[in-house]
Amino acid sequence: MSTKPETLAALLGLVCDDTHASLLAVHDAFQRLIPQPDHFNACMAMTILLEHPDLLPTPRHRVATLFLLHELNKSTTLSDNPFVGTFANLLEAPVQAQPKGGYFASDEHEKYFLVYLLTPPPKETYQRSPAQVLEEVASLAPTLAEQLPTVVSVMRGHVAAQGDAARVSGVIATPDLSGGVASDAAVATASATQVLVGEPQSAGLVAADVANNSSGKDNDNATNAAAPFAVAPVLARPGPPLLQCTDTEGVWMSPTESTHEVIWDPAMGVDNSRGAAVRALIKLACKGSLTIEQQQLVMTELTKDHKLVYHIGMTPQKLPLLVENNPLVAIQVLLPLIRMSSNQM
Repeated sequence: MSTKPETLAALLGLVCDDTHASLLAVHDAFQRLIPQPDHFNACMAMTILLEHPDLLPTPRHRVATLFLLHELNKSTTLSDNPFVGTFANLLEAPVQAQPKGGYFASDEHEKYFLVYLLTPPPKETYQRSPAQVLEEVASLAPTLAEQLPTVVSVMRGHVAAQGDAARVSGVIATPDLSGGVASDAAVATASATQVLVGEPQSAGLVAADVANNSSGKDNDNATNAAAPFAVAPVLARPGPPLLQCTDTEGVWMSPTESTHEVIWDPAMGVDNSRGAAVRALIKLACKGSLTIEQQQLVMTELTKDHKLVYHIGMTPQKLPLLVENNPLVAIQVLLPLIRMSSNQM
């Protein structure tokens, strides 16, 4: 999942632009410059920029990126937010000057700002610039530091519920450790472009890399973009248990008979519509009184075919209702049953 070059360029241009008067201005510019279908892709790029401070080293720029990632997904509950794992990792990341493996934060106040966002802060905060927000967070640092463990616990609970606890970033930071986190915005932008888009670095940066390489071998500056942005372990499931079969079922696995005899179904082709009209009238008779014509039709049909009484849906539960609503019809139904019962005796 590589980021479109134009999407990354617009994103970096927004978060690195210090002329924005407020965080809301950054959000409005994002909505205006980046189409809706590319929002999720841009959010995925933000996670890489935030999880690797050497790609976005300036604190005020990281604050703007954090605000965008939170604001674009605030309508989603934390349990369904796909970026809750990023928030949890940033809150727990150690503050250090250079990467030593895993996540790290370049400034303590960005963690406090994330706690401030998740609290959430007063609406007036969004009217301030990223630099002003950092000053506000610095003044609230003791209070936010006390809230940090609680927020981390909540984030980790949602991460575990999503099954994302074992997720690791698809990008490993391998900068020059002797210089700490890069402070040159051009170098950071070129690195972010190479990681997220897969484009080669500029000629000047390539020349600098070759000059620093004592072996004289060319560096691989045209690597592919990081895809996928996160690597998760395969969810291994045990195989289902074998189905227990009986001896009579096992013979069908290897049939021994060479020929098979066709067995005729005696019920095939039998007219199931026999007595349909009488059956419908009996159903009505159990609910209310029938007209004279309907009673005559039922009694005539039962007189012509005594066995029809077995096909009209009559049951012991319906007989009291039939006696109550249509006693003459009930007598006509009972007579064949009594006669057949006497003959069997």
